[in-house]
Amino acid sequence: MASFDGPKFQMTDGSYVKTKAIEVGSSTDISPYLSLLREDSILNGNRAIGKLAAKACGTLVLEYLGTRELAYRVLWSDLSRLDSIESKWEEKGSEERLEAAAIEGWLIFNVWDQLSDE
Repeated sequence: MASFDGPKFQMTDGSYVKTKAIEVGSSTDISPYLSLLREDSILNGNRAIGKLAAKACGTLVLEYLGTRELAYRVLWSDLSRLDSIESKWEEKGSEERLEAAAIEGWLIFNVWDQLSDE
């Protein structure tokens, strides 16, 4: 599997995050990417930032994984984060889309954590 070789941007804590863009369809197996996210986060001690940017014809990966209900389980304390991601994906600026992708990656990581624990 390819490494995270996409654009990078600086987070508010000064660290840099690299991204990986993949095309996601209904039959796409994204588990290798989720595993890579998990491994990278554990090795680097960074559980907060995801490094996966996945586009599926404008559809959020979160919808691909299980729609808003699953998102609610992950974000029960702050569902506004999901709204923020959705609005950022609708914006045209590349920085905003990149930030949305990083947040989305964080959500994917947490969803994967929850599914792995069940």
